Order: sequence, then C-alpha cells, then structure tokens
Amino acid sequence: MTPSQTGKHAALPIDEPPSKRIRNDSNGTCHAPSPLEDAGTWSFLERYLKSKLSYGQAEEGLISYLGDRYREDDWREAKLAVFSGDGDDYEAMNNLMALKRRYIPEPSVLSSMLVATFASKRKQVKHCIFIDREAGEGDDDEEEEEEEEEEEEEEEEGDEYDLPPRPRKVTTLPGQSAKHTLSKKIDEIFNAYDAQARASKPPGRLRRIPYRAAWSSDTIDNRMYLLNVHRTVTDYVAEHLRSKKFSVIVSPWVPGQLYVVSESPRAIASSLPISHKLSVKDYFRISDKECAIVEHPQSQLSSPGWVRIIRGKYKDAMAYVTDLKSANESPSGHPLVWVLVALRDFPYPMPKGSVALLDRSRLPAGNAVSDIIHDGEVVGCSYKGEEYYKGLLLKSFHHDLLNVVNTPHPEEIQLHIDSGWDRPSMKIAERAFSLEFLRVGDSARVIIREFGAEIGEVVSTDHTFGSVRLEYSIEGDKIQSEVRLQDVEHVFWVGDTVRVVVGIYLGLEGHIVSMTDDIFHICQTSMKEEVKVSKYHLDRRSLKHTLQAQLPTQQFFEPPPDPDDIQIRDLYKSFSESI
Repeated sequence: MTPSQTGKHAALPIDEPPSKRIRNDSNGTCHAPSPLEDAGTWSFLERYLKSKLSYGQAEEGLISYLGDRYREDDWREAKLAVFSGDGDDYEAMNNLMALKRRYIPEPSVLSSMLVATFASKRKQVKHCIFIDREAGEGDDDEEEEEEEEEEEEEEEEGDEYDLPPRPRKVTTLPGQSAKHTLSKKIDEIFNAYDAQARASKPPGRLRRIPYRAAWSSDTIDNRMYLLNVHRTVTDYVAEHLRSKKFSVIVSPWVPGQLYVVSESPRAIASSLPISHKLSVKDYFRISDKECAIVEHPQSQLSSPGWVRIIRGKYKDAMAYVTDLKSANESPSGHPLVWVLVALRDFPYPMPKGSVALLDRSRLPAGNAVSDIIHDGEVVGCSYKGEEYYKGLLLKSFHHDLLNVVNTPHPEEIQLHIDSGWDRPSMKIAERAFSLEFLRVGDSARVIIREFGAEIGEVVSTDHTFGSVRLEYSIEGDKIQSEVRLQDVEHVFWVGDTVRVVVGIYLGLEGHIVSMTDDIFHICQTSMKEEVKVSKYHLDRRSLKHTLQAQLPTQQFFEPPPDPDDIQIRDLYKSFSESI
C-alpha cells in the first residue's frame, strides 16, 4: 500500500462512510449529492426483503452507514415501498426497485436520458440564429469528454474506498424485464390521467402533470380495510388517522369499527402511535362490493337524518339533516348539506363553551329580526343573515365534514327534542336508541304490518343487521316472524324491574308502578321514592335471585342467645342504695 493510500484510509474511520465529493450543477452551484443517489444505502433495504434480517437491524445499518447525512424524511417513500407488498416480498421488492430508479437510473435509462439531453441541446442550437453551430458542437464534444473523465474518477474513488460501483453505460439485451414492464405500466397510467385532465379542464386552466415513471404512494392501488377498535378510543384513532391524510369512515352500524383506505395494514399501523396501535384489535380487507356499500351512505345523506360534524367550530356536534333548503355544490365542487344544530356561536353575549337554543327575547326589537313562516305557522326568525328554526341554527356544511349517525344518543339530541321541531322524527330517534337494549325474553310490538296489534316475545336479535325475531301465540299456535328492528317497539309492564340508562337518574333501579303515555312512574328500590322517566330511557332488568343447587356439606347454626345475658332495651332494677 502506498503512503498516499495509507493516509487516505487513516483519515477515514472504519465505521463511517467515506465522504462524497461536492459537485457543481448546471448553474455552477456547489452541493453534496443526496444519500438517495448512493447505491450502497439501498442495499440495506434490499437485504431486509431478501433475507431474514429484521427491519430494525436494516434501519440501524442504514443509519450507521450514512451517519450525519441520515434524514428520516428522505427515506419515507422507501419505507412505504418496503411495506407496500402486504406480505408479498416480491411485490415490495419491485416497488422498491422502481423507486430506486428515480434516484439511480439503470444504465439503459441513463443512456437514453443523456441522448435526449444532447438532442435537445442540438435542437436549441439549430433554431437559434445568434449561436455559432460549429462552436456549439465543439463545446458539446468537450462536455462529453469532461463527463467521461469525471465518471472514471468516480469509479476509481469507489474502488479505492470499497464502495458499490456506479452504473456503467452499457446496452441491455433485447426484451423487457419485469422492472421495465412496471415502469411502462406506470407511464401509461400517467399518460391516461394527463389526457383525461386535459379533456375535462378548459384550455386556460391546464396544468402540467409531473412525469414520474417510478413507484410512489400515489401509484399503488389503495384498498379499504375494516378496523375493529376499542369503543372508548374509536374517535381518537379516527381523528389521528385523518390527521395523517387517511380516508376514514366511522361505522354508523356497529360501534368500534372504522373503514380506512390505505395500501396495506402496515401503512396504517406505522402511522399510529403505540398507545393507539394497541387499541386496534383486527384488520380485515373488504371487497369492492362491500366498499361501495360503505361509501353509499356517505354519498347520499337521507333527510331527515342525523350526522356528526367532524371539524370546525361545531366539531363533534350532532346535527339534524333537513330539506328546508335544497342541496347544492360549493365553489370547490363539494356538495353542501343543510342541517339544524344547537348554537355555539350566539348573536348575544354568552359564556364561553355554551351550547343552547336561541333565546329570541334577547334579540333587538325592530326590523332587524324577521319571522320565518312555514306551512302557515311561525317556526323561527331570521337575524343578520342567519336563520333559526325553533331555536336551532340552519347551517350548511361540506359533505366530507359529516359522518352519518344512525342511532344518536338521546343526550346529544336533547336540545333538538326540547325545541319541538319535527317531533315524529325525534320520537323515532329515541325509539331507535331504546331498541339497543332489546334482548331475548323481552316483550315487543310490531308497529306496522299485519301483526301491529299483537305483542310477541323476542326470540333473537341481530343489532348488526337491524333485525329481530318475535314469537306470537295465536289461538294456541306458536308463530315466529322476523322483522326490522326499526319496525318494533319495546313493551313494558307494570311491576317490571327497570334501570334508567339516560338522564339525571342514570343508573337508578326500581320497578314500574304506573304508565302515562310515554312517561313511566318508577319506584326507586333503595329510597322508595317515585320518579318520572321517559319509557325510551329504560332498560328492563330481571329480578336478582340466588339459587343453590344443594345445601352446603357443613352448615353453621348460630346458637340461641343466653336468656341470662343482658340485651339492649332490657329492663333491670338496681338493688343498691346508691350508684
């Protein structure tokens, strides 16, 4: 080894990568090459897919190799490519290689890029009358020689430091490899998208679509996955995934279920912190048909209906979908939905965080306030451009800011109930909540069809699909009928033991002593006091009996008290003269 070589190796520690030369770009600006252009860095990720090496070990090797040059954001796309196969390492490797070619082109691609560059330069010289063609060609030859000398120096330096050699300019054999086929397919996708965009937009609004003939998070087909999450953290997980730019739909049918669109479950899990990740119990990929069913309620909101606002000042508020105004589209192209919601922003002073109905008496008198007449009846007022119906604010929201809620909690819609707006719909919502507590053995009545006057016993329930099977006794015969859950009503009897599940008496247990329409009188078990509760806020409870199959083998009998013992309240007489 020559002295010069010894000095170079002594200046570079063994566990650190060799420093890279600073290059000049076309503008003469000096900058260091990106770590993504180093073929040695990609070998760590390739080894993870080809061997039994864990990802943690591969990442540690990559960080150790790059040292201070490692930036986590630079490798975000590469990590997504590694986990894009959804368990198929072959597919993940193809995606990783496609991404690698964006930074380290293959020899054939590099040659075509250079030829295209030289051709464009010659084309520019041909059309410019102020440039000497011969001088330009001579400059091109000099540039080619300088580039060849620079590549030779890089190859020698790579051999000197035992680094992976840079790709040479070589020609490939006839025929396309799998990598070329993938790149070609991606090119076709971008070309088709470009053509569609040009056809759909006016000429003045055309925007050039960036050309990317390689893998990216946008070029992988996204799928919809069903996540079973602990009910207590469903909203937190959904909000976190939305902040990470995932498309999330909270299931309006079953609590604790989320529908998330992503390229793989690994991508979803890697976006969750540890506290949220452990709350996700299962990941299930659903079919395209099921996906269409899930997205259908989101695209067509029924009126009347209930939705939850997910962003803005009215975040988490329950709103009532109404047809008081026809739905239209906003300037951004998103459909608008009109809803009635309890006020959070008042036209008069209110404590911070207040949620209430509008108090019209606090509005100024005069022409500033005008009545709203609906079906010949005054149902609200208009003030400063806002409309209020029975104290509820009429407000429009973008369609993507609303989540459908099939069964709202009565406490969340209590102000809507108190307003008196559309009482039949409010009663339907309360009855739907009450049916969540319907169980086998309860009594129920079908409120439509031929069995409307008969009361049957619940044989089975399926809350997921919204159905219930009832058994009737008609002229001594047992007849069973399966009906929709929304078409039945929970039936209570005087003397039933019940528990309050909503309101100020939450948790109270007692028995029914009388019933007046929808209001039941409940005798409290512990205090023996009567309270009035809506029948939609009750859950039927069975009597608690403790039965023993047999007597214990060893029984303890407490002996009778000794008659000579002094007991409380016994009378006694003192024979002493003084005490």
